[in-house]
Amino acid sequence: MSRPAASLPDILSKIQAVEVKIANIKKNYVPPFKPKVVEVDTDWIAQRLQKLPNWQWWRWLPLDGKWYTAKLSDWGMMAHWDVTNYLPYVADRFDCDKYALLFKARMAQFFGVNAVAVVLDYDAGHAYNLIFPADTDEPLIYEPQNDKFIQIAKRDKHFYMLGNLYFVLI
Repeated sequence: MSRPAASLPDILSKIQAVEVKIANIKKNYVPPFKPKVVEVDTDWIAQRLQKLPNWQWWRWLPLDGKWYTAKLSDWGMMAHWDVTNYLPYVADRFDCDKYALLFKARMAQFFGVNAVAVVLDYDAGHAYNLIFPADTDEPLIYEPQNDKFIQIAKRDKHFYMLGNLYFVLI
């Protein structure tokens, strides 16, 4: 015996109920703080990129003309609040490049901060982020899989070679 087809008003009512649940979830998912966002331009980013080892301009793929960043202390709070590092690693489906892309997108979505590069490090076989804090003279490596900030000079060169790579600033 088959069920009678649901009427359009019943379907719309169910959709509205789901939308209310989603709206309530979104309300509870608002960051509990708001970082002070600073606008920077291409030259500001370029000055910091030049400090990277083996830097070559053709490796930079900028897609915006203005970037927004925050102080390093705010970056720490934003990364700590973000849940990207808690997501399960799934080889080839949700691996390092997806973590890096998701972290970048979430920073823009929730904080209006887009001075986050996705680094595709082909020599290391790894992807991660570079962040550009407003109060530092050089970018920092950010590992979105474990919430670690790493100075370029103190990086593990097996995972963060910074050799044959591309930087995408979207």
